Amino acid sequence: MLGDNFIREYYLEDLSICDRFIDYFESNKEKHGQGFMYTQKMIVDTKQKESTDINLNMLHDRAECDILQDYEKELILATDKYIEEFEHVNKGSAWAITENFNIQKYKPGQGFKAWHSERNQPNNDRMLVFMTYLNDVDDGGTEFFYQKYKTKAKKGLTVIWPVDWTYTHRGIVSNTKTKYIATGWFSYVRH
Repeated sequence: MLGDNFIREYYLEDLSICDRFIDYFESNKEKHGQGFMYTQKMIVDTKQKESTDINLNMLHDRAECDILQDYEKELILATDKYIEEFEHVNKGSAWAITENFNIQKYKPGQGFKAWHSERNQPNNDRMLVFMTYLNDVDDGGTEFFYQKYKTKAKKGLTVIWPVDWTYTHRGIVSNTKTKYIATGWFSYVRH
């Protein structure tokens, strides 16, 4: 138990999803893009965030990336546990994965080094973050500023937390290993 914060960790039941995501990433170099961050607009600033990303749509990219359906099933299992613990998260507006998510590769020395949160323009509808570590990185993970909490980069570990400034966080940069993650957001559904 992580105490009174709303950060929760769950392991994927099917760890082969992690290997399949990494294989997909490395086999599709033409889809690679420079990692960016949002301030008032999309920017690339490698002093703050340095990564290589593939951007995927959970619904539209299924034909080309068969892992997505399996990953979505695992995310549903994790969010069901989250809802079981925090029942009021499900009592307001409907929410789902409505925007693209990323597979990200951080080479040794790279990372999302800047403190940041996940709700920002133009992403005001975001509600929860999900992030799955796709490989073990002994000296890598994620650090949460206000909670004074660190996660470890363990293959299959999926972390879910609220998007707001109260969950300001940054990556723990590994200088020894490459780190792969899948990360995205649950957002309120607008009708």
